[in-house]
Amino acid sequence: MHKTPCSRYIFPRLKFLKPLTRTKDRVIFVSLVLAVLLHLMILGVIPFPAATPPLPVLDVQLAPEVMKPFPKRSPTPKPPQLKRSEPIVRPAVPNEVPSLAAAVGLADQTSTTTAPAVLSGVAPGKAEDPAPVVPPSPLPIIERPKTIGEVRFAALPPQGEIDYQVSLGSLDVSVARGTLRWKITGQRYHLDLEARTVGIARLLKSNPVTQISEGRIGPQGLIPDQYRVLGRISETDEAMAQFDWTAQTLTLQPSNTVFPMPEGTQDLLSFFFQFSIVPPETESVTRSITNGRKLDRYSYELTEKIRLKLPLGEVDALHVSRLTGLNEDSFDIWLGEKYHLLPVQIRFFARGRTITLYAKDIRIAAPGPDSN
Repeated sequence: MHKTPCSRYIFPRLKFLKPLTRTKDRVIFVSLVLAVLLHLMILGVIPFPAATPPLPVLDVQLAPEVMKPFPKRSPTPKPPQLKRSEPIVRPAVPNEVPSLAAAVGLADQTSTTTAPAVLSGVAPGKAEDPAPVVPPSPLPIIERPKTIGEVRFAALPPQGEIDYQVSLGSLDVSVARGTLRWKITGQRYHLDLEARTVGIARLLKSNPVTQISEGRIGPQGLIPDQYRVLGRISETDEAMAQFDWTAQTLTLQPSNTVFPMPEGTQDLLSFFFQFSIVPPETESVTRSITNGRKLDRYSYELTEKIRLKLPLGEVDALHVSRLTGLNEDSFDIWLGEKYHLLPVQIRFFARGRTITLYAKDIRIAAPGPDSN
């Protein structure tokens, strides 16, 4: 079947366009038409399209703003000057005695007589009933201001526990875990620190060692009554300290040794907890402390504020250090600022060894019905 070219249907009558069926011819034809139109526009036969008129130019001049002067304030009138009052001249007191009616204000003010007047309802010569005596109001009771220890004791949680990791030596080899518990009931306290060996150290010593301190709480902090150390290798190694505050004596067992007890004496456990009630001093302080076997004088001071990296986390702490000589037993304490100044790290130096307790967890119990 013969196919008819498309140009035959599009341009059936324009015979001269038959050669323009190719693309090249079409381009040449369109170019010629555009050239003819351009020449006609140049010659003026075909007018150019009207151009858009330009926008008018604004001629604006900035005039300086004239500041209006502030209205003048009227001067403040001066207060009138007060004249000095003349001295009051009191009239001379007459020799005659004023009447009873004039004394109580019932007599005629214009009367100048000095004769006694008779009150209505009162017979002459009969005295009036005396007025009832009003007892004086009692004076207000002024409470004694609370000491720092009493204020901090009121804010201290009545019960809680601190778990410690116990390490030995400078390499911090973990040898035990410890738990410090405290409980406050009224004005009484109970503290106990229990340590249990772990790992290889458990083969050498399996039974726990417990320190217990019991006593009262006063305005100046803890007042221990008894301190015990239990669970050592034998019963003869166990120790106890009995505080007699009336006789001012300290009795150590099992040696049954009696020492004169200075004011403010502490045991080792109550001393660590003491700072939670009475903050440490910035200057050096000396205090008598017993470990159940002996009574020593300890000098300590607040040395620095430091941030510790503990198993508990990063803790800002106050470093309380004992001042000692060479080859003397000592200890350092770090008190957590945001943990009621509780001991978050404790380090002992004894018999050439170093034992450090690092806080792992602190648990605060809700106050119970017997904590008040």
